Amino acid sequence: MENGAPPEPATHKARKQRSPSYPAIGLKDAIERARILYNHEGRNAAPVSAVLSNWGYSAKSSGGRLALAALKKYGLIDDEGSKEHRQVRLTRLALTIVLDQREESEERQQAIRAAALAPTIHRELLSKYPEGLPSDANLRHYLLLERAFTEGAVSDFIPRFRATIAFAGLGGGGTLSPDEEDKTTANGSDDPGQEPGVTPPPATNAAANQGGHRTDPPPSSPPSPPPTAHRAVQVPLSGAEWVTVQGAFPLTEEAWDQMIAVLNAMKPGLVKLGSD
Repeated sequence: MENGAPPEPATHKARKQRSPSYPAIGLKDAIERARILYNHEGRNAAPVSAVLSNWGYSAKSSGGRLALAALKKYGLIDDEGSKEHRQVRLTRLALTIVLDQREESEERQQAIRAAALAPTIHRELLSKYPEGLPSDANLRHYLLLERAFTEGAVSDFIPRFRATIAFAGLGGGGTLSPDEEDKTTANGSDDPGQEPGVTPPPATNAAANQGGHRTDPPPSSPPSPPPTAHRAVQVPLSGAEWVTVQGAFPLTEEAWDQMIAVLNAMKPGLVKLGSD
């Protein structure tokens, strides 16, 4: 400091604001990329460079990397290794969607719903607005102020999120329609079968027998089924009320967390408000 002049302020770099993580492409586009990946690689693991090439990207394409990250957020791919040794493969969830060619398939639709609900921000918004998504202006306000999205990210995210939810048939509030609920209850489990250690297939139904009520409780000590058996598990609620959960048990921690997240998103369609 010379001649009593004030010191110059220290220079610093402003930290660039980053929005919460969200898929860079919509679910419909992600499923199409999963289909392309299957056509080229089948169930095999493949180097990232080969996957990007199959999609028409260069090995260093930022767009290709974002698409790859989006498929992982939707639960459509798993990866292993890092950098030039990183490889990816389709998950059981992706195969359930891609290989089911039936014109009307509840299993495939349930898998699509599970993929749509896989990103954390999607589950958060559907849980926050169980009666249906609000206006774009309302969503924008929440995402900017409460979730620290940037202006550009909000404009990019909202239309893609709405398109994904509509494609998955979640209506605006993440619930099943009455017709879909009837089909789910009538068909029992829509789980196509789960292999241990892989990304879970569509969320297992939790449907109550005859509307969720039993007149007689089940046996107090049912025989223990073999490991990873596809079976029904009776869960007590209160008094003589029970629900039945059907699926391949035991589940992995990841499968359990996803099932709970999907059930929470479906809660408005499954839980009656108020008391009788």
